[in-house]
Amino acid sequence: MNRTDSELIYSATARCPCGAGFAYWDAYDVKDGGGAWDCSDILTGRAIQFGQSGAKAHTAMLPFSFYEIKSERQPSAGGATTRPSGVARQFDPPAPEKKCPTCGHKENS
Repeated sequence: MNRTDSELIYSATARCPCGAGFAYWDAYDVKDGGGAWDCSDILTGRAIQFGQSGAKAHTAMLPFSFYEIKSERQPSAGGATTRPSGVARQFDPPAPEKKCPTCGHKENS
């Protein structure tokens, strides 16, 4: 089953040999150690299948219990992500709207 980018947590900097970022399905509980990093193009169905023109090499799944890859969610990642450009991170809440306390008009940030 293909996942959407909004269902995936991407690595901060680690990438598959094909160039896509590593990711895992957000439904995995990382603390369980049962999940794994995988190529985001494979998880989303964007990868071209082996044997077809334009297919690229991919890394096998990397189990959490054996590999330490920094997630885009980690504060030490400093905002780094391997998400495709234009794909928003779903867990970042929008900035609160600033309003004037007197009349309620929107203030410039």
